[in-house]
Order: sequence, then structure tokens, then C-alpha cells
Amino acid sequence: MAQDSSNDPSLRYAPPAASRTMSVALTPEEKLSGDMLMLTTGFMMCAAALWLAVYWSMGYQYSTAIPLIFQGLSVLTIALWWKFRRLYTFAVIQLGLILFTPFAMQWSIGNFVNASGVSLWGLMAPVGAVTVLGTRQSMPWFFAWLQVDASHEEVRLEKERSEKLLLNILPPAIAERLKRNEINIAQGHADVTVMFADIVGFTRMTEELSPVETVKILNDIFSIFDELADKHRVEKIKTIGDAYMAAAGLDTGANIHYADAIASMAIEMIQKLEEYRRRTGERLQIRIGIATGPVVAGVIGKKKFIYDMWGDTVNVAFRLAADAPAETIKVDLMTHRRLHSRFQFDAAQELEIKGKGRMQVFELRGPIARASAVA
Repeated sequence: MAQDSSNDPSLRYAPPAASRTMSVALTPEEKLSGDMLMLTTGFMMCAAALWLAVYWSMGYQYSTAIPLIFQGLSVLTIALWWKFRRLYTFAVIQLGLILFTPFAMQWSIGNFVNASGVSLWGLMAPVGAVTVLGTRQSMPWFFAWLQVDASHEEVRLEKERSEKLLLNILPPAIAERLKRNEINIAQGHADVTVMFADIVGFTRMTEELSPVETVKILNDIFSIFDELADKHRVEKIKTIGDAYMAAAGLDTGANIHYADAIASMAIEMIQKLEEYRRRTGERLQIRIGIATGPVVAGVIGKKKFIYDMWGDTVNVAFRLAADAPAETIKVDLMTHRRLHSRFQFDAAQELEIKGKGRMQVFELRGPIARASAVA
């Protein structure tokens, strides 16, 4: 006899499993917390849109992907929240996005600034955790924020050290171009004053010195010259053996008379070396050549790269230094024209300069005011 299936509880209609898991009953407090987090997410999306616009205007098109990803994931989490009402899942995902997004955005442009806005953005995660999850469950979020903030500071300090090292090698404008991954970095300069300083007889002197003593003397002298370059806002280019090369006029925005700066630095170099000679007893003398004119400057190489300069102006300055007597400063005609009203010179001489022929050369004696005061 057939049984009446209408009385079998197992055959009664039951809602599909999917519908049973579609949503979860929430208390009024949980619903309010979820709505507050959703509102906070909306505000953060507006802030991300502003950040996107700023990055785009600054030329960081690649970095705009970070706020776009944040906005896309935020829209997705809000949709899931509305559908499933899983407060804890919604909170963990969204608070994680809020916590790590500012760090990711600054990492993408390589610019870890010490800005309060970045810290406050990340701080929204633990503050939101207190509101949504409660005090006890918010503690890990506070520790996570502190860790991310500390890591952010470490990366920023490391980046500052790297930038200082780069600026010790390259002029600021060239360093910026190198950080933008430009290749074949070269620039022509119509008017630059170039200086070479050569230590007289240093090669013979090294035959009597140990390697450590040789390096120590060169480091002492070139460190003095570096300080003078900073003082007069002159750009050190490089050292070549026992020769020191510097230039002024590369930075078009610098508010200095660059020929005067090089001349003043050259005079002080001889004075400082005299003080070093008296202090240490080392028999050291230098000779200096200065020339003014057009040059080409650029970065050479991919590994152990170097910033260098080329052109007749560089060659003339080098030859003047090589042919100058010890403790003298020889300048070309163009440099003399720039300085003759403010500095004292000996009478013009004609010298044979390799590759240039006979040229008028002048010996720089010192500033006119100082010479007049001594007289």
C-alpha cells in the first residue's frame, strides 16, 4: 500500500542551500557598524580618486593603478557586504585595504615622504576596527598600523641616504633625470667655467710613500677642496689620479657669478694647501688652469657610472693646468674678460696650447680689493 508522501517531513519543501547562505541575520549594532564602515569606505574612495588625479597630473601614470585597484576592490567588498552581510569578512578585507594602500602608493612612485596624511590614512584601519570589531579585536590592527608606519619610516630614511649618495656623485638636475630611468643623459651648456687643479710632482712623491699614506694625503687634500666647492657652490666633477676637476655654470638656476666662484675657490685652494703644508710638513704644491666656454656634460655607463664633461673648454683648462708653474693660476682670455674688473692679473702671455695653437693666457693674482688693501 502506498504511503501518503505529503506527511513525510523529509519530502517537504526546503529552500535551496544557496538561499540559506545568502544573508545572515544581524543585530542592529552589527548593521550600524557595517553601514559606518561602508560610509568610511566611500569617503576613502573619494580620497583615492583625488590621489589618482594628483598622481596623473604629476606624470606618475603607472602609479595611478594603485588607487584604481583600491577603488575596484572597495566596490567589490561593498557589493559582497550587501549580498552576504558577513560583517567580519567585510571588515577584515576593507580595513586591510585602508591600512596598506597608502604604503603601496608611495612605494609605486619611490617617494616615501614623512607626511601626516599618509599616517592618518593608515590610522583609519585600527580606528575603524575599534568601531566595527570592538576593542579587543582591534588590538592586532593597532600593532599592524605601528609596524607598517615603522617600516614606512625605515624605507624613507633609506631612500634619503640613497638620494644623498646619488647627489654626491651627480648634479641635482642630472640625478632627477637618472631617477626617472632616462637613458643617454647628456646636456649642452653654452657657458661654463671649468677648473683643473694638479698636484705638482705627486707621481714621484708616491714612490717614497706607502699606499696607505698616498691615499691618506690625497683624501685629506681633496676633502679640503670638496669643502671649498660647497662653500662657493661649485660642482665637483671628478678626480683623475692626483688632479681635481670642478665646474660652475651647470646649474642655470643658481644665483651666482660662476666665473667669480671658480676664481675665488682656486685662490683659496692654494691658501688652504699652504696651511696643510705647514701643518703636516708635506712638500705639496698645486697648479691650476681655468677656462670658460661651451661644454657637453652627461652620464656614461650603466654600472659604476660617471658624470663627465667634454669640449674645447675642458681641454684648454686641462692644458693650462699642465703648463702652469707651481702655485699659480692660469686662465684663458674668456675667463679674463669675465673677471678683469674684479680680480688682478699679470700681463697677458702667449702660450702654445696643444690642439689649439697659440693662445693668450693670464695669471690670476687675487681680488682687486684685497690687492689694494695690501698695497
